[in-house]
Amino acid sequence: MESSKQFGAHKIKIVIIGAPTVGKSSLMKRFCDGTFTFSIGPTIGLAERTINIRIHDKDILLNIWDTAGQENFRVVNKLYYKNTSGAIIVFDVTKRESFNDLDWWIKDLTDNAPPNLKNFLVGNKIDLADQRIIPTKEGQNFAKRHDMEYLETSAKEGTDVEKLFQVLAEKILEDKSALSRLSRGSDALLLQPQPKEKAKKCC
Repeated sequence: MESSKQFGAHKIKIVIIGAPTVGKSSLMKRFCDGTFTFSIGPTIGLAERTINIRIHDKDILLNIWDTAGQENFRVVNKLYYKNTSGAIIVFDVTKRESFNDLDWWIKDLTDNAPPNLKNFLVGNKIDLADQRIIPTKEGQNFAKRHDMEYLETSAKEGTDVEKLFQVLAEKILEDKSALSRLSRGSDALLLQPQPKEKAKKCC
């Protein structure tokens, strides 16, 4: 899905945040590569991918930042919120502690990211139905209290992963404040072909 076709495309930055091992990197890999790997290690600092998608006849370059969830790297994450247009906040439906951490991540996002973001709360690993602890309704209620969209995914099986990124990008484009960032922000520039330099003559 990644493409070198960038001219005339809007570039939108989104961040994926949440506790360690909730599946942030797996969601990004499933969306960008269409694959799932059991052996993905912890993200150290940052992983970044840019992928070309098509929304409403517009070419969109979706710049996805997977920030580290480990406690030691939380201070680093603050550098990556700049010029963000949307966030995906992930918890593991089989781990109560990852759900309890959500308040910290939302506060960190609110304190450091631009205002009026489009955010999705995501309950991941729904393929582990027999180990599930967090019911759908609890996730929905939490998202509603924080004025976020809610979606449940399985990076392993690919359930609603593409829908997650596609719908978030659509909502960013529809939002007027986000559109103003598209015209101003370094994360979301309208990329145009650059003029070729004239050949320099030697001597």
